[in-house]
Amino acid sequence: MRLLILWALYFPSWRSFEISVMTYIKLSKKAGIALFKKALTKALTLAFFVTLSLCVGVTASAAFPVPYNTEPDPSLPIPADEAAAGFMLPEGFQAKVMASEPGVQNPIAMAWDSKGRLWVAENYTYAEAPKKFDLTLRDRILIFEDKDGTGKFTGRKVFTDEVQMLTSIEVGHGGVWAMCPPQLIFIPSGGGDKPTGAPVVVLDGFTVPAESYHNFANGLRWGPDGWLYGRCGGTAPGDVGAPGTPPEKRIPLRGGMWRYHPQRKVFEALNSGTTNPWGHDWNKFGELFFINTVNGHLWHSILGAHYVRGSSVDPNPRAYALIDQHADHWHFDTTQGWMKSRDGVANTMGGGHAHIGAMIYQGDNWPASFRDNLFTFN
Repeated sequence: MRLLILWALYFPSWRSFEISVMTYIKLSKKAGIALFKKALTKALTLAFFVTLSLCVGVTASAAFPVPYNTEPDPSLPIPADEAAAGFMLPEGFQAKVMASEPGVQNPIAMAWDSKGRLWVAENYTYAEAPKKFDLTLRDRILIFEDKDGTGKFTGRKVFTDEVQMLTSIEVGHGGVWAMCPPQLIFIPSGGGDKPTGAPVVVLDGFTVPAESYHNFANGLRWGPDGWLYGRCGGTAPGDVGAPGTPPEKRIPLRGGMWRYHPQRKVFEALNSGTTNPWGHDWNKFGELFFINTVNGHLWHSILGAHYVRGSSVDPNPRAYALIDQHADHWHFDTTQGWMKSRDGVANTMGGGHAHIGAMIYQGDNWPASFRDNLFTFN
């Protein structure tokens, strides 16, 4: 896996894409209000990667294992500032580098805290087939801070480097929540920048299937109702509960969206299906939407819904008809199949089958024409 430049997508409202590309984007004061209907096709031409995984009980060593490069291409990535200068942006927008290598590498997720600090999950343990996971390596959670308000991080701290198979993080209730299939863990911090106690396994049962190490649980994010929301792919079925929960009392998770209440200790599987959800957000009415890959890119999260699946079988054999995506278009030629949408073939149709990150923009720093629109990377 090549160690790529990390950017951060920054919004003054502290709402961000859950993606591995980080940029600082703002509208200059003198710029006109440019309508921007094709959002990400021309606005943000960025490189990103989707890596996954994590677990508890890692034995700490004296030094963080040095990641190795499995990319056969010996050429180096272009410098961060040069990459930012090459972005194609709408009129009035500009992109600035906030952080880059070696300060951050292999990012998979990020979250903002109430102090305006950016928490980044770095994943090194996800490997190529047939190894799947390299547990001689470890993953890491970093904290970045822009103390001067310049749009460039001046502070970097390592919160912990003793996790593995890390897919997502969220901050709140006195600590850091880390999605570590097959576990969701909580690392107490007291609101500080170091752990104040041992990690606690909150839930387990987010199974990583032996036949496929894709599509498993990810996407921690607080909802407007105070629940902690997450996602799971249809080919990574699990039976979720607190540690020690007997099989007959566990909640079956068969893809789609799920949530956990941190005070009531309640887990709910909200729906089932899809292939690999990798982004979600709420609109101004509190309605939840999520992004998916392969079999449709945009879905309305409905309680109890059974959605169309990729290559797996719906858990209810009596389901009369499965709900298809809620978008009115596709981003590739469905007559050719999703596997033929790679390598730029589907650029004119929206980019292909792989979507990551979702934001329904509700800020006021961008022109009014952007508000209430959903943005994603493809």
